[in-house]
Amino acid sequence: MKKLNESDKNELLGRALKDGENYKAKVWGCLMANAKTIMLFGAIGGAFSGAAGALSNEYCYVGLTDSKLVFIVMRTMDCSQVKGAFEIPFSNIDRVKVKKSLIPGRHVLKIYRGKDSLKLSLVTNTIGTDLKNQKEGVEAILTDMRRRYTK
Repeated sequence: MKKLNESDKNELLGRALKDGENYKAKVWGCLMANAKTIMLFGAIGGAFSGAAGALSNEYCYVGLTDSKLVFIVMRTMDCSQVKGAFEIPFSNIDRVKVKKSLIPGRHVLKIYRGKDSLKLSLVTNTIGTDLKNQKEGVEAILTDMRRRYTK
């Protein structure tokens, strides 16, 4: 079983960038959504491959650009294998909610498109991995989402 790691995070998120784009943050998270919701967001924001059936609590790499969030969903038993990928342009997000967990360093970002939503659990620790800048990346994503969607 391969763990989440810095090399795969950078390579996989790098493939999803278009010319002229840069990431402001790159982190790992846990995506909580069903397949219908993922397909809705994927159909809005980009390509989604794999994952027939329900998705729940899936590890993913998340990248923040100036215009969108990019998700690379990993296979549970081998985090080097991609299960699916999609992006959500900020123009397609109606609102977000950020909740702080009772677990230290954990936040849940709930992203809404109409009545549909997906949840992204973000933690600031990377125990057992070589992932870098997780805490700073999580803070950058949460700050950006609050700035864009808090009224």
